[in-house]
Amino acid sequence: MKKKIQIFLFVLFSLWIIGSSIFAQSKKDYLNTWLNSEKSNQVRFKAIEDLIWEYYIFETPDSAKYYARIEYNEATKLKLVHYQALSLNTLASSYYINEEYNNAIDFYAKSLQKYKLEKDIKGASTIYNNIGNIYKEKGNFVEAIDNYMHSLKIDERLKNYAGMATSLNNIGILYADLGDYQKAIDYYKKSVLIRKKNKDFKGLASPLNNIGNVYENQKNYTKALEYYQKSLKIEERSNNSSGIATSLNNISIIYKALGDQEENEEKAIEYYDKARKLCFNIMDIVKNFEDNSLIANAYLVLATIEEKNNNFKNSRAYAEQALKITLKTGSIEPTRDISSFLYQLNKKEGKVLEALKMHELFIQMEDSLKSINNRDEVIRQEYKYYYEKQIAADNLLKQKEKEITEARFQQERTQRLTLFGGLILMILFAIFIFNRYKLANRQKEIISIKEQETNRQKNLLEIKNKEITDSINYAKRIQAAILPAPKIVKEYLKDSFVLYIPRDIVAGDFYWMEQIENGLIFAAADCTGHGVPGAMVSVLCNNALNRSVREYNLTDPGEILNKTREIIISEFEKSEDDVNDGMDVSLCTLSFDNLDTTHAHPVQLKWAGANNPLWIVRNNELLEYKPDKQPIGKYFESLPFTTHIIDLYKDDCIYIFTDGYKDQFGGETNKTIGKKIKALRMKELLLQLTNESMDVQKQKLEEFFMQWKGKHEQVDDVCVIGVRIS
Repeated sequence: MKKKIQIFLFVLFSLWIIGSSIFAQSKKDYLNTWLNSEKSNQVRFKAIEDLIWEYYIFETPDSAKYYARIEYNEATKLKLVHYQALSLNTLASSYYINEEYNNAIDFYAKSLQKYKLEKDIKGASTIYNNIGNIYKEKGNFVEAIDNYMHSLKIDERLKNYAGMATSLNNIGILYADLGDYQKAIDYYKKSVLIRKKNKDFKGLASPLNNIGNVYENQKNYTKALEYYQKSLKIEERSNNSSGIATSLNNISIIYKALGDQEENEEKAIEYYDKARKLCFNIMDIVKNFEDNSLIANAYLVLATIEEKNNNFKNSRAYAEQALKITLKTGSIEPTRDISSFLYQLNKKEGKVLEALKMHELFIQMEDSLKSINNRDEVIRQEYKYYYEKQIAADNLLKQKEKEITEARFQQERTQRLTLFGGLILMILFAIFIFNRYKLANRQKEIISIKEQETNRQKNLLEIKNKEITDSINYAKRIQAAILPAPKIVKEYLKDSFVLYIPRDIVAGDFYWMEQIENGLIFAAADCTGHGVPGAMVSVLCNNALNRSVREYNLTDPGEILNKTREIIISEFEKSEDDVNDGMDVSLCTLSFDNLDTTHAHPVQLKWAGANNPLWIVRNNELLEYKPDKQPIGKYFESLPFTTHIIDLYKDDCIYIFTDGYKDQFGGETNKTIGKKIKALRMKELLLQLTNESMDVQKQKLEEFFMQWKGKHEQVDDVCVIGVRIS
């Protein structure tokens, strides 16, 4: 039976592929018909717009761009400015959906010029709103609100109530993002009033839902529930599945929160049951349009309710379903919340390893969110600065207008004065000028004294800064002295490279090498921290590796790491403070006993890793050897390190590294939030370079890293070692 179902699904999928191909061809035929049609321009251009917006813009934005350009060229050839503006708007929207914000703004601006040329202010209003949305996405709230206000003024003049309501709702969202909830609610309610006045009941759902969001953020769950339920009624009346699911999701979260607050057990159970039923309703609705965020949230609500009722098995199953979805979609904040929940659940059940795994995922997501939150705080401060600056400028303008009015009144009054009164006024004015002159001289003297003090403090600061910089540069020379010289590395590893890029002047990463009888030991290490603290730890860890090999005559990688951990812990225990620093390391022992690298006589490699892996590229395939998940240092459950024995063959490429390369933020597109390189992209890059010499590999790796980083700060030290068996 199962096999028959599989055959049926395969046939169905094949028919869908064939149908899609035929449909794609029919769309192309339609475009050719459109270009050669003898129908009116209005009919032809409406047809192409309908085709682009219905079939291309959300599924394949690049195709939408292509056909929008065809539409623009045709409109230009016919000198139809209105349709030029329309096609430029469509082109800009394609870039916006593809998150190419700079290009989108550029084409919206061109569309705006065309609408202004045609004196189509209603079209201009729409463009202003679109540009405002992009600036809000980019975090430039000042430009966003400026464009929203332009749109609002035009719609007020035209009495375009739908446009006014949209602009007011957008401004409310902006203030909510800034944390100014009262202003947000004021704008949302204005949007609601306009939509009611215009009998736009379908459009009421969005501002009502947004008001509910504000009350939820303020933990006023009763008011939040009231507005979410109002929004739900409207969505149900409109039969909007997506809107219904969103409202149900919001209501389920409120019921769950009310249950957590409720001291009465029966009432709490009632709220939990309501939330649980809503979650199942949500998943039944959204399965038709696959809204993964709503599905994941519903699973998490179910998991928390089951956990409250001590149904740990069901709770874990729901939470793991939610985590699977958010990991697939790459959603940072939901992944953080779910991993935190699973960490607490595993800890409660005594599952230490699972709890540790979830805690590590939570920390990773928390770090990513911190960088996002820091960016948002900078945006808020920038907006506050420009907002206060604008208020100050307005006050200054009013003050100047007031002064001009008073001066004019004084002038008219002076003209009516007698000669005697004028003389007295001149005397008083002379006294006033003299006093102002004395006051100005006194202020000038005070300013001069303050400037002298400021310069003195500045000179002292420059001296101190130079002393600190000189000290760090000297520390860099000391650290460089403990690293193997490039000449030594090439002497023992002829076909190799070392890519070493410290984040600061000195680094917490280092590479290490020691010759032994008939072989060589080498490693890439990442010590706790970076900069000066990391460099200090690296000196201690380097010394511990030297002692393990030279003093204790160890050559087995696992034994070396065990002894190194013992030495480091012993050194840190001398301190009165509790020191938990240490290092992650990947360490290799390469035997020179047999250098015949035929398949019959491989070279032997012994390897051990503390949190850092070993990668080997062989025949265009990357083999990964997992490290022991524990550092060199204090750890709650320290186990002996594992030694892996690996046969190497001719042209095998060995790679050991720290996590600085794959954790670097950046990207090829100019987005506000950078992305990490990640291990998968690094693997793909090494596989692409496998046939290049090791020197070229180093050059390409460094070029890719710098290009990826772009204007982003380097987040950590970088150390990558590559060795080819020749």
